[in-house]
Amino acid sequence: MGVYEQNVKRFRRLRPKHADYEIRVMGRLNADGTLDTDLTAGLDATYVWVHDPDNRITSRVKNLRVENAPGMRVEVARNTHSGELEIMGVDPLSTPLAYGEAAAALNSPRKGSIIPTPTTGRDIVTGGLYLSTTGGLNVIVTAFQHLNGYWTGVTEKLLTPTATAGSKALNCIGIDLYANAYIEVLTQNRNDSITSMHPQDVYAAIAPYPTVLWTGAVELANGATSIDPSKFLDLRLWRLPTAIAQTGALIQMYRLFH
Repeated sequence: MGVYEQNVKRFRRLRPKHADYEIRVMGRLNADGTLDTDLTAGLDATYVWVHDPDNRITSRVKNLRVENAPGMRVEVARNTHSGELEIMGVDPLSTPLAYGEAAAALNSPRKGSIIPTPTTGRDIVTGGLYLSTTGGLNVIVTAFQHLNGYWTGVTEKLLTPTATAGSKALNCIGIDLYANAYIEVLTQNRNDSITSMHPQDVYAAIAPYPTVLWTGAVELANGATSIDPSKFLDLRLWRLPTAIAQTGALIQMYRLFH
């Protein structure tokens, strides 16, 4: 490769990732001019319909940034690398006027219908482990973008308590970034509470899975039929998965128990 080609390659890397910013309205218009509230009709799960507010031109855009809200104005830009249109965020001018205090919650990754409307910052944390609205032993990891794809956050996980009578364990829950699927492993059985669970038990459980992004753990006793909301443990900063290959050094991070 000559000097000219090398310089061209360097300049291409300097170009902005997004360009041609415009305002669009979420949803497409029906033949009678009404707004179709089905934003994803006929589309892949990561795309929605938007239209130009000044005409009836409809476009398909990738939406990994905002809540699905028919009629909401959003900022759309062209990804210069993929050539696709992507939603960058809600329109900062019209959204507060139209939605009031709810505007801030709309500017978060889109969530499935089983996830409640955000009321606090905890409700819009991406990749967080929470109780499912269906109750019982069901949990859900909220939507997030990772290096190998997109976790939609609409699939529930039914936890399995330890089979050892008279004991309890931490059910560690994560997302395998290669399979884009739930992974659940149990720590060593103990009679202790979550405040004294040994960190070594947690690490021993999750260490054999270098491609899993661990989101949290739940303390469950043998025979449990429901989850105590106070028995959740955040694992997101414990260990980052191997990003590119299944080999390589792991970054170990530990949290303090309290």
